[in-house]
Amino acid sequence: VDSLVKNVDDALVQGVNVVKTFKAVKEFAGEGDEEKDDHRTAQLKRAMDSLLQTQARYAAHKRVLNAIASELNSPSAGTLEPDELSKRVQHDCTNAADADASRADGSRNHKYQEFLEEAGLKKADDVDDEVQMTQATFDPHCQLTKAVFENPMRSTPCFQRGSSRCVFSKDAIHSLIQQGRGGARCPTVGCPYGGNITAGDLKACKDTERKVKRWLQADARERMRRDREADVIDDEVEDADDGAMDCTQID
Repeated sequence: VDSLVKNVDDALVQGVNVVKTFKAVKEFAGEGDEEKDDHRTAQLKRAMDSLLQTQARYAAHKRVLNAIASELNSPSAGTLEPDELSKRVQHDCTNAADADASRADGSRNHKYQEFLEEAGLKKADDVDDEVQMTQATFDPHCQLTKAVFENPMRSTPCFQRGSSRCVFSKDAIHSLIQQGRGGARCPTVGCPYGGNITAGDLKACKDTERKVKRWLQADARERMRRDREADVIDDEVEDADDGAMDCTQID
């Protein structure tokens, strides 16, 4: 079952890559056939939705099988005939799979959400909610440069020890490692990893990259909102000044 779940995960990644390729080709070639593009996107979404349901079914099967195995291994467990066991497994797996598949909306699947965003299918309300959550809980600044992350990289040995804060802009952390002649102690205060990190320990942190993108989008929207409010206030002040001048002229 684990192998099947991984296959589905890989297929979801392929779906994201396909829609990114569509976008790249369209941008390179200029304006394309919108009707064909919409048809391709709809086909791909149906395939992605089907993958989500398949993933949910496999996960339900695994959960049920583990529960039955645990029950059978219990000292107080009774005995089941092979036919009875087979019927129970089929019954419980089918019911659990159908229930989980019907609820598989992809709201917690990062790859599916990435697909929706890349395909332009994500609802504005969903994007706004996620952006607001990102703004409230995420610091987009690299602790080395104090600027917004650029090509964020995570330290593998730090992450393996439970630290999710050891993420740095690529050029900054590579520079620090070079200064240490190929290795440097993690600069994160309180990091549980006591050794040096090397260039080979660094991996691209896609999660941070995604959050930075969300944060930048939210920041741009907030700036636009403030600019609009400022324009409204300026217009109101101008109208008030014009009204005052008219009253003075009448007097």
